[in-house]
Amino acid sequence: MLLKPFRYTCRHLCRLSSTLTAGERIHGYTVNKVVDCPELSFIATELTHVNTGARHLHINRSDSNNTFAVSFRTTPMDSTGVPHILEHTTLCGSERFPCRDPFFKMLNRSLATFMNAYTSSDSTIYPFSTQNKKDFNNLMGVYMDSVFFPLLRENDFKQEGWRLEYENNRDKDSRIIFKGVVFNEMKGVMAGRDELFMVAQQRFLLPDHTYGHNSGGDPLVIPQLTWEFLKQFHATHYHPSNSVFYTYGDIPIEEHLERINGEVLSKFNKIEVKTEIPLQDRWSNARRELINSPTDPMSPDPNKQHVVAENYLLGPSSDVLNQRLMVVLSHLLTAGPNSPFFKSLIETNTGLSYSPGSGLNANGKQAVFSIGLKGVKNEDVEDVITTIQDTFEKSLKDGFEEERIEGIVHQMELSIKRDTENFGLGLLHSLMPTFMHGADLREICDFQKHIDYIKSYDGWGSLLKENFLDNSHRLTLVMQPSDTYQKDIQLEEDKLLNERVSILSQEEKEKLYESGIKLEEEQNKEQDISYLPCLKVSDISREQPFTHLNHITIDGTPVQFCPQPTNGITYLSFLADEDLYPDGLYQYLPLLCVVLTKIGAGNMDHRQRANEIEKYISGLSLCPIVVPHHTDPNTYDFSTLFSSQCLENNLHQTLSLWQDIFLSPDFSNQELIRSVLSEALSGGVGVIGQNGHLVAMSTARSSLTPASRLSEELSGLSQLTFLIKLAKQSDLQETISMLQMLAAKTLHTVNFKAACNLREERVDDTIEALTAFFSSIPGDRTKSDKEFETESFMTQKKRIYIKFPFQVHYNARAIPTVPYSNPDNPILVLLARLMTNKVLHPEIREKGGAYGGGATQTEGIFHFFSYRDPNFTETLKVYDRAIDWVIDGNFTDQDIAEAKLAIFQQIDAPISTGRKGLSFFNSGITHEMKQVRRERFLDTTREQLIHVCRKYLSGDIVDSIAVLGPENTEIPKGEDWVVTSQEF
Repeated sequence: MLLKPFRYTCRHLCRLSSTLTAGERIHGYTVNKVVDCPELSFIATELTHVNTGARHLHINRSDSNNTFAVSFRTTPMDSTGVPHILEHTTLCGSERFPCRDPFFKMLNRSLATFMNAYTSSDSTIYPFSTQNKKDFNNLMGVYMDSVFFPLLRENDFKQEGWRLEYENNRDKDSRIIFKGVVFNEMKGVMAGRDELFMVAQQRFLLPDHTYGHNSGGDPLVIPQLTWEFLKQFHATHYHPSNSVFYTYGDIPIEEHLERINGEVLSKFNKIEVKTEIPLQDRWSNARRELINSPTDPMSPDPNKQHVVAENYLLGPSSDVLNQRLMVVLSHLLTAGPNSPFFKSLIETNTGLSYSPGSGLNANGKQAVFSIGLKGVKNEDVEDVITTIQDTFEKSLKDGFEEERIEGIVHQMELSIKRDTENFGLGLLHSLMPTFMHGADLREICDFQKHIDYIKSYDGWGSLLKENFLDNSHRLTLVMQPSDTYQKDIQLEEDKLLNERVSILSQEEKEKLYESGIKLEEEQNKEQDISYLPCLKVSDISREQPFTHLNHITIDGTPVQFCPQPTNGITYLSFLADEDLYPDGLYQYLPLLCVVLTKIGAGNMDHRQRANEIEKYISGLSLCPIVVPHHTDPNTYDFSTLFSSQCLENNLHQTLSLWQDIFLSPDFSNQELIRSVLSEALSGGVGVIGQNGHLVAMSTARSSLTPASRLSEELSGLSQLTFLIKLAKQSDLQETISMLQMLAAKTLHTVNFKAACNLREERVDDTIEALTAFFSSIPGDRTKSDKEFETESFMTQKKRIYIKFPFQVHYNARAIPTVPYSNPDNPILVLLARLMTNKVLHPEIREKGGAYGGGATQTEGIFHFFSYRDPNFTETLKVYDRAIDWVIDGNFTDQDIAEAKLAIFQQIDAPISTGRKGLSFFNSGITHEMKQVRRERFLDTTREQLIHVCRKYLSGDIVDSIAVLGPENTEIPKGEDWVVTSQEF
């Protein structure tokens, strides 16, 4: 995103007037500042609690989706992961809510539009949002009690952090191993090449204080953390004197202040807080570091696996205007084909893409800028370093085109107007980092003033020289691949484990065995959660919210209009049918979708088009979509979705840019297309590691339905394998020919339709513009009921284990069920949530030590899954136990109610004005279908849940299992498992 401070935009609602003034005293607080921000329709109030020093930022705005957060500056001086493990452990029970894991249980007793907690490099934050005031008060009570009055029990520390325990905790002959949720989570995180590189960037560039450590935890250091130190860290870092509260929405601030003061702050006195982060001492000379990483089996060229970057320490993030100037400068230097670094690093195809973390990061105490390449040959590393310095010099000499600066300013102004689903949460993420580091609230909220300043700013050369060419605090970081990296890490862990185990006496081992049994018994103990607040199913409306849509035909093209208060933005979508073209031509579609937005078209080359796009619209995007039919699991729609958004006065320019793509795309620049292909592959195995359970789910279901097979071919491992095969070609001419053939079919607009979300008063002008546009592009746009029926598809049972350089597993089991409109489908959705709440989460995460697991029902497929899982074989057994648990009826009416509440969090989540009506446009799901489905959810009974579980998930069923994991894993016996190393 271009400018984070401008990222989160208004919902176009009326502002509430502020009732507070600077200097006023209220409920133990002093009002410091009241700042009006008319361009984002809010009033911000900053307060300080007199007796504790707790800070509070309130955003007063007419939005019923209210947000709350409490944040703490957490500054560890080691890599034990203490703030991360504390974040987990605080949510395992508190004084008022002593049950185990009240946080997770509240996920199912609420209608929250967001609930989470997360740890960054220097802070920990606990946010939630909800549209229900009763729910807001419930969650606020649980959150505040959890963070300020947690129980921090030793067994919770062992479960969430780390522990030594018998592998089978009821078998003394089994191995003693490390266990723990965060321990396994960080093994998964730190297996990623990108994460390794970014952690090293921060550690070496800012070595003197907290940024020199891994706040998430290094798996080889986590076992140094003790329960006692965790409690001490909480006492010093989770005190109100070190806190910042955040509230947003239409609930009066007075209610928040009275409650926070009464329930929390009145019980504390101010302490001296020692969490302030000092500025890093500046270096007089640049430094260089070399680190190792695992190899990337997905690299199209095994010799191009080095990563190199130049990293610069900049000024304090509290200097808001300077940092916004630096964001623009970063964009000028790196974004798009007209930027100097794109020309010198990306288009030369020296590497795959920019290095991880490239660009500006202003979320810490001091901003950091990084620029480099990943996917580089060893012999090219020094050339890349030289090129980076030369590019800075050339940029200083040449300056920047005024047209590019105008384009960036346009993007800033567009982002202010753009709608988002959860404005309060987005504003929290945008404002809080700089606010916590001492930025002035008035400066933070001066969006328009800063935009106006940037428009006339002419000091880009001086800014570049000061921050880069004359900056001696520069780190050159090189990461080299090692074939033995994973083995070496495992040997280090084994050595650490052996050192711990070898000194245990027999008596200590006996205590270890007993503590494992005790933990298991606690995990199995029935919890009394009656004192946890809970909404009722009756709090959910039976009426499905209605979105008014108008449908007309323009020049033979069906067009859907959705009038919305879009604040002057027009959201435009097109949908064109695709086909299962012969010779695998359709597999090129994902690449074509990206290429069409990057190459030249009409009378403009790719650089000119990039300028025009930046000046007039918020990007052009294309993507293939496969939509299973809502009544028939063997039928689906296959289309390409074209999307853009623009200020309504720029609609003609936007349509002109689309017209050039439809009429005359230019595929002549082979090197540009190669760079696009390389960038598409740049995530490598790290991307799979971040979303491994989704990849496993896609792989598992691909043998069950034709739509799932096609989706996997277009977006799963098969597509990655296909792209890598293309990238290995020395000459892309054959690929380009295939892209041209496919473009001729895709852009011929057969069965074409359009959707516009816009202000009502712009409909007539838009019809006129679309009439001219449709008449200019080729194709037969008469809509027919074109659906793919695949009678030849055979559902197949499979068991596949795919070896990846991971330390943990990602697995999925997929079972064919029924499509969207089948009356049993919503019952299966509820069943998945019920299983997740009551069996899968406690068994897979709490007991098994995986980072997560659960179940989900989509269009025609029921999935079980787990991720960052140390023991997938046991998890597969848990799936079976979950099915038996339901069939045996081991759940209550309250369990069903909680599953319903959790489902309606998703159903009734806010939808941005630009996305309203698109579910009908993309998939044909009508309001009436949603209403029937809503009633089915609300009326589902215990007997129906048991019935669908027995009918679809038990007995002689055809299912598939896919596992991604490390090489040295024992595969379950008794089934025909295929074990493979993914061939790239």
